[in-house]
Amino acid sequence: MTVVKGTREIIPHRSYRVVYEVRDDRVQVTAVVHTARQWPPEDGLF
Repeated sequence: MTVVKGTREIIPHRSYRVVYEVRDDRVQVTAVVHTARQWPPEDGLF
């Protein structure tokens, strides 16, 4: 499930979520978030 439009997410471990974007021929990691944290942050900064 993707929460932020334009990003993708993977859960490599039950405690972490990796949020990333695919652009052309590269992958840009936007955030690595502990699953106990709110995602996306309520203040909208990420």
